Amino acid sequence: MKLHPAPATLPRSCIWRHAGRVSLLANRPAPATASCANAAMPCCSSLRMAPATFGSKDNDYGNDIIRRKDGGYMVAGQVNLPGATHAWLVGVDASGILQWQQVFKDTKSQRLTRLLAHDGGVYAFGRTLPKSGKADPWIIRVDAKGKLAWQTTVATSAAVEILAASLGPHGGLLIGGYADGPASGVRDAFVARLDSQAKATWTQGLPQTNPADNKPAKPEVRGITVLADGRLALAGAVRMQAPTPVAWQLWARLVDPWGNTACHGACFGETPLSCDDGDPKTLDACDPKAGLCVHAK
Repeated sequence: MKLHPAPATLPRSCIWRHAGRVSLLANRPAPATASCANAAMPCCSSLRMAPATFGSKDNDYGNDIIRRKDGGYMVAGQVNLPGATHAWLVGVDASGILQWQQVFKDTKSQRLTRLLAHDGGVYAFGRTLPKSGKADPWIIRVDAKGKLAWQTTVATSAAVEILAASLGPHGGLLIGGYADGPASGVRDAFVARLDSQAKATWTQGLPQTNPADNKPAKPEVRGITVLADGRLALAGAVRMQAPTPVAWQLWARLVDPWGNTACHGACFGETPLSCDDGDPKTLDACDPKAGLCVHAK
């Protein structure tokens, strides 16, 4: 596949102007204006929102964005205020003009990394750092204007941050990210299945080592796709410590519907045909821990 890099600047016949930066809790930015010599050009027919920036005087980030049913957008991220980092939800209209914002100040360190619209509301995922000092995976449910309906954390022994989220194949949620071990501090990829109220039904750590030196490779899950047979395709990054100490590389992995890799493809899926022994009197399934087919009578 031949890749075509985007042009550094828009064509001269399509010029957008926008009043750049606004501060947190400040007035709306000036709306964008456009002039096009050729109204049929893609840059004029497809672009609807000029760049808009929001934030405090410190470093603030937007980590994910979804489109709302009214044509506007919801952005999730973090805002740095004196002495603390807070999770931040921002609503803008189709032109990028600020409509509302919600700042969550439950602890001194919170951030939101992923958004998932579902059933008339929005799930927002990230991490919270309570007084105990261990980062916990954090899930909140909000309405279209960012108003909090409920929030919860997933109980884990490790410090976990959510970097990926998806709807489960039969309801519920799937989350992925990384987990730092409480004793060793070694980072593993992390994946979990949650019910609709974000209560964990299972959690799974996925360690990886660098074959060059057999040291931990610190994998992170940053994307999840559910396959037709129930398996989970995971994508992310892994830090290879040799030969270059700081080299991050793309990482991809297939796991069964419970996050296990032990089945080795023999009986992936929640109704695995490969485990069918042909006997209608037995119930065929895959033991996700042992990776073996089970034929119960």
